[in-house]
Amino acid sequence: MATVRISAAAAPSSFSTLFTHEKAGMSNVDKEKIKRIVYEMSKDSAHFKEQERRDQRVTEHINACRERHQRIGADELKSHEQRADRLLVELDGHRNLERTWACVDMDAFFAACEALEDPSLRGDVVFAVGGTSMISTASYAARRYGVRSAMPGFIAQRLCREAGVSLRFVPVDFPKYLKFAELARTAFRLFDPHFIAASCDEAFLDLTDYCAHHAISGAEAATRLRHQVLEATRGLTCSVGIASSRMLAKIASDVNKPNGQYVVPAEREAIVSFIGPMPLRKIPGIGRVTERVLREVLGAETCAELLAKRAALCALFTARVAREHLSALLGIGGEGPPPLQREGEPSQKGVSQERTFEPTGAPL
Repeated sequence: MATVRISAAAAPSSFSTLFTHEKAGMSNVDKEKIKRIVYEMSKDSAHFKEQERRDQRVTEHINACRERHQRIGADELKSHEQRADRLLVELDGHRNLERTWACVDMDAFFAACEALEDPSLRGDVVFAVGGTSMISTASYAARRYGVRSAMPGFIAQRLCREAGVSLRFVPVDFPKYLKFAELARTAFRLFDPHFIAASCDEAFLDLTDYCAHHAISGAEAATRLRHQVLEATRGLTCSVGIASSRMLAKIASDVNKPNGQYVVPAEREAIVSFIGPMPLRKIPGIGRVTERVLREVLGAETCAELLAKRAALCALFTARVAREHLSALLGIGGEGPPPLQREGEPSQKGVSQERTFEPTGAPL
């Protein structure tokens, strides 16, 4: 029978986990409760039924991969392990620890912009930017109840109502966010005139020259950068990750959110120790569907667990995808010249319109 190989783009993910992927400020939310409420409020919608059909196709795909995995013989698995080990040695040989990259991620950006101009939103106020159809950003106070970006507002209202709190909506104001984004970028330019604007609230800065010129560490540069952003925006905070690659810096920027920073030392062992216990979803390129495949077929939920299953990874995935995953598992990627546009060039990601869910009946 022909080998079943998993391509980079599989079918869409399970609807039940759509709003339970952890974000900053959501570490203590009741995920099962969120799943239950999402199901209750969405089960009769056309969108939900379509997601169920897609999820069934993913399940069938996973079952086929599981059958293929079970048929892999010891000799074949050994051959794939040897190939994986050779590839790991090759990838390690390309590791570059010479650069100092920063990923700057503005904290709850849209919500923070609104609170900066409206004192009634400051403090422990449960509010979200958006409306009943879709939420763009939630305040950290709202995130404690499971409210998050890309969630339909009517579901967020139900989550808050069950917790005995009221959710306040603030209309989206894109010109305002672009104004504050540009203020933040005036601070970025002091550290890297050619920074990469990944979106209106995230940027990558190469701090190598800045650190060398000022004879300071990446940690000190991050502290200065966060202070400059706070000053330039007159009150907005950001979180910063520092590492030898953009990929690691992005992952690190989420470690001490909000208003914090984290440095991944530019040493191989430190990088491997940092990346090993990370959930697979933290790795760029591993989305909900791929995560489900790796978990249900290989039993891997962390980077270290997947690295231990490298033989099966090479057996089931295409050579290109296996290589990308193994590279990420070593913490390698994004050290050299970036594929993204530099500041001042068009960016593929930014402010856009949102048209999504609407409640299908009376509010619950």
